[in-house]
Order: sequence, then C-alpha cells, then structure tokens
Amino acid sequence: MGIWAYLGGKDAGMFGEGLEASFLEILGTLFLPAITLLTGIIIFVILSMFIDHFIVPIMAIDKCTFIPAYRKFLLAFKDNTKEFLFYILISFGLGILCVLIAAMIILALVIIVLIAAAILFGIPYVIIAILLKAKLLYFVFAIIVAIPFLLIAWILLLSVNLPFAVFFRCFSLYFLTSLDCEYQPLPLEEIKE
Repeated sequence: MGIWAYLGGKDAGMFGEGLEASFLEILGTLFLPAITLLTGIIIFVILSMFIDHFIVPIMAIDKCTFIPAYRKFLLAFKDNTKEFLFYILISFGLGILCVLIAAMIILALVIIVLIAAAILFGIPYVIIAILLKAKLLYFVFAIIVAIPFLLIAWILLLSVNLPFAVFFRCFSLYFLTSLDCEYQPLPLEEIKE
C-alpha cells in the first residue's frame, strides 16, 4: 500500500517543492490503496477464522493433514455458503461483544488486585515499618508476599479469556456438526474417556 500511495501521490504532485494538491486530491489518491489494504485484511481474517474454526477441527476429527481437511471444508462451504456467511457475521458480532466483556472483567480485576495490594501491603507497612520502625523486616515481608501475590494476579488476568476461547471452539464445532455434511455431533461419553 505504501508504494502504491507514494506513486499515486507523486503523480498528483504531492511530494514536490510545494504541496499543490487539495485535500480531496490527497483523499482520492489514498482512498484506493486504503480500501485495498482493508479488503486484504478482511480476507486474511476470514481465511484465518476458517482455518482455526473449521479446518483444524476437521483435521482433528478425521485425523488427516491440511490439504484433505481443506478440501472437505471447501465441499461443506460450497453446500452451505449462506450458513457460513451468517456464521462469519455472528462470529464478528460475538467477538466484539466478548472483547468488551473481557475488557470490563479485566478492569474490575485490576481494581480488585490494586485494592487487595493496598490492604495486603499497606496495613503491614503501617504496623511494621512505621510503628515498629523495622523497614528491613517489612522489605523482607513484602518480597515474600509479593511473589505469590503477583503470580496469582497474573494467572487471574490471563484466565479471563479462557471462557471465551472455550465458547468459540465449541461454537464452531456445534456449527460444523449442525450443517448438512458428514460430521455428526460427538457424544459426550466419548470425550470423557
């Protein structure tokens, strides 16, 4: 996109001694490369989603490599194009919703962790460092308590996305098995073994 925009801008006289192009000329020169880049990104995201949501599960279910799984996916896509396009739309909407929910949960967790840290380190600081005047003892206490505290906080923050990842994996499997194709829902009894 950069070379395309540069060459278009150079032809429009944008990089000369004085900028002679108007705002509309600049916008017109950059519009087509920007639309092309955006289209490429959307196609890449959709292809990546199809690989992650469908081709990888087909590879796991059929115990095959990428090429046979890709062919099976294309056959299912050809027979159920409208359903797959609806799946893309729903997945994007659910993805945006999940990002918003995850951001709110992370914000709440950060606030809770900060309050817990203030209580866990503030009260002992007042008692040990200020009242007992043992700053070295407080420093040792803070290091001993901070390591597990930070580890637990880190694990909590990393775990926020787990329910969403499980949901999207199950959603794609449920969708794939609901189509008019060769894949049937997996019985839960087989998964437990």
